[in-house]
Amino acid sequence: MALRDLGVNSFAICGIATEIGIEPTVRYGADLGYIPVVVEDTCGAGNERAGKCSLESLRFAGDAMFTDAATIGSLFRKAVASA
Repeated sequence: MALRDLGVNSFAICGIATEIGIEPTVRYGADLGYIPVVVEDTCGAGNERAGKCSLESLRFAGDAMFTDAATIGSLFRKAVASA
């Protein structure tokens, strides 16, 4: 409710354990109506194969957008500069 009250409609996600934490968070966020943005090159995995399968599954589902750290960093810098 707090995010909706603030007008948030998307979130960027990165971290470790893609197959355990990131994939379910992305799916749950999408189920709640948010647009998850996975910063792919900043996601790690306890099991490399499982992590790749998680990202492939998320791509197949089509509920998330994907980017890399350089691209999202550039967009954030532009947003801050124009604020």
